[in-house]
Amino acid sequence: MDPIIDAFTARYLGVPADEYLHLAGRQNRAGLVRSSQRRSAAGQFLRTATR
Repeated sequence: MDPIIDAFTARYLGVPADEYLHLAGRQNRAGLVRSSQRRSAAGQFLRTATR
C-alpha cells in the first residue's frame, strides 16, 4: 500500500486520510478492495489536479 497515493485517494473521495487508510487496510485484508481500483482513482485525481 502506497501511503502517498492513498492519501491522494482519500482526498479525492473526501474522507480523512487516516480514516480512509484504516478502512482500506481492513477491506484489503477482507479482499474487498483491489489496490488497482484505488490506484486508478488516485491516478485520475492526479491527472485532473495537475492539468
